[in-house]
Amino acid sequence: MRLNKQLIQDELLIVRCRQGDRQALEDLVRLYEKRLLYYIRRLVDNEQDAWNILQDTWLKVLRAIDRLKEPKLLTVWLYHIARNTIMDYRRGKYADILRFQQDDLLPDIPDDTASMSLENAQLVHLALGQLSPPHREVLTLHFLEELPLEAIAAIINTSVGTVKSRLFYARQNIKKQIEKEMHNEK
Repeated sequence: MRLNKQLIQDELLIVRCRQGDRQALEDLVRLYEKRLLYYIRRLVDNEQDAWNILQDTWLKVLRAIDRLKEPKLLTVWLYHIARNTIMDYRRGKYADILRFQQDDLLPDIPDDTASMSLENAQLVHLALGQLSPPHREVLTLHFLEELPLEAIAAIINTSVGTVKSRLFYARQNIKKQIEKEMHNEK
């Protein structure tokens, strides 16, 4: 029920934005800003750069809001724009330093949607920081927005099998990092 209500609210928000309703744009930003910043921050090391990318993302959203064909896909569309903005940033600033790995050759891994029980948020953030950018990205999208694998694949422009693979390896690596940190604390 809540999902249907959210979809209707998103669609109305998009219609209002397309009509030039300034309040609707402010509502859209307020609704998604923290989540988008969290996503961007997981993929960009510098906080100021993350804020700049978020601002660029909102400018792109504002310019392209009329081209959103399916308002029910608002969340996927926003994350896709944010990801493309991050990629533009990386190409421009760190093209030789940061490169996304291609995991397309890895086998399909069955989707294990059991959530990890992680008690210490600080430990989780530390472990997230140790993951490669592609693995950190899918894990963030999966747990932040609880997006289905197909939506994540659309956002990052890859196959569902690659998303499954990255999610599987990200979970394994984050568990290892957390266990290592917990062992070191003893």
